[in-house]
Parts: sequence; C-alpha cells; structure tokens
Amino acid sequence: MLAVANVTGSWSARHTHPSLATAQAVASTPELARRYPLAMISPPARNFLNSSFVNVRSLRDIEGEPIVELHAADAQARGISSGRMVRVFNDRGSYLCKAVVSARARPGVVNGLGVWWRKLGAERTNVNELTHQRLTDIGRAPSFYDCLVEVQAADAAAP
Repeated sequence: MLAVANVTGSWSARHTHPSLATAQAVASTPELARRYPLAMISPPARNFLNSSFVNVRSLRDIEGEPIVELHAADAQARGISSGRMVRVFNDRGSYLCKAVVSARARPGVVNGLGVWWRKLGAERTNVNELTHQRLTDIGRAPSFYDCLVEVQAADAAAP
C-alpha cells in the first residue's frame, strides 16, 4: 500500500514560487484591470506552426499580417473598426497591429495572434512585447495567457 505523507495546505500553496503569488487577471488584480481591462490570449496564427513556418512566403501571404481580434462591444467602446491600426499595450510594452472586429473574440478578451517574427511586425514588434516570462506553479509551463492589456486606435494619444 502506498503511504501518503501528512502535509498541510494545498499542493499549490506549498509549491508556488513567490513571483507567481499574484496572477494577472481581472478578478485577482482589479487595480491593474482598471488600467488594462482586457485579457489577451496569444494563440499562434492559424497558418503557422509556432514560429516554424513564418519564413514560408506562401503561408505569410495566406495569413496576411499580424492582427488583434476584438469583440464588437470592446471595439465599439474604443472607437475601433476592422482594418484600423491599433496599439495594444500594458506596463511591459506596446504592440502596433491591425484590428479585426470578430465574434471569435469573447467580450473582455482580445486575441493577439502570435508567432509572427518581430521583424515582420509594424514597428518590428509582436505580441511577446506584452507577455511576461513567469512560469506556472504546476508544471512550470509558460503563463503567457495571464496578460492584461488595453487597446486604442494607433492615431490616438499615446498611453
């Protein structure tokens, strides 16, 4: 029979690195969410496998250009329409790309399609400008979906 050690507290509480103590989310960091009310996820662009195929011109031609997808309500509240250049930003940096208003984005969440090489982005940036390098407490995996941002028209006043 397997013996179980007598330990107190949750696994997460015992194994969480101090730098992970505060997740960056609307619920856990309301003061940060007042400045950056949108959660950003950064899945790979649909025609790339991670960054492996960004060098293939035919795939870049299909993909188009780096974009951020916004829900219609979030876009309307910010005066943003599809095709408009926008600045996505937070305390870590900013990223210039084209907006696409889409039902694929949930209200309060923007999809910053990732893995575009920086040299191919406007201002030579990509969504990685906005994410942090912390690892998750379970599995020590990337936690880049733990990212709050704001989006504004590129021609608006700087943040």
